[in-house]
Amino acid sequence: MFARPAKLSSRQKKSSKSTQSPRIRSPCERFLGGSCVQVKTLLSENELKRLELERERQLKDQSFKHAMGSPIPAVEVDAFTGLRYFPVNAEYRFKVHLHKYPSPETTSMTTSTGKRKQYLRYGFFEFSLHGKLHRLEVFKSAHQQGEEDTLFAPFRDKTSGSDTYGAGRYIDIPENERGIYELDFNKAYNPYCAYNQNYVCPLAPKENWLDIEIRAGEKVFTQH
Repeated sequence: MFARPAKLSSRQKKSSKSTQSPRIRSPCERFLGGSCVQVKTLLSENELKRLELERERQLKDQSFKHAMGSPIPAVEVDAFTGLRYFPVNAEYRFKVHLHKYPSPETTSMTTSTGKRKQYLRYGFFEFSLHGKLHRLEVFKSAHQQGEEDTLFAPFRDKTSGSDTYGAGRYIDIPENERGIYELDFNKAYNPYCAYNQNYVCPLAPKENWLDIEIRAGEKVFTQH
């Protein structure tokens, strides 16, 4: 269940995990009613990922509209018609290696209220876009426990403050043992303070201010 708007919450991911939503079936079941082996002959991998992501966005809209503790302020819920996104674009999806630091150090990030929150500077990803190599620092909570074994990549880019939320967006990726990940900016999402000032959100550190436009993922929140 989402944290209630009257209380402060650190990141969208913590509260979204417990929101009750319908079971998400595989795109193979949902869209064509067959097995993935059958579907792969009809749809490309990119198309399947697009369908899956669009379904996840629909479920998120339903949760924001109807779940108790939605980050959308109560006075705005009736007018809420859904979040806005860039079209899904495979150009912003990368296979990357996590370059882990031998001895991750504790660092602190400034939050939306001016307070500071501690994280482990865990490693970095490198990806190439528009002919240029870019680097994205990766963090983990300094107080993670078991099920929260998640990599956290807050970032800003050249769309921040115009098409996207000015304080930046987040990407969460479950950690694995192989060290190979899919860095998908189509999954970039806004922190809860983008919808409601009653939340506390870490701000993207300067080393993750990308000197490019990331025209993928969630756009700035506006009520229609």
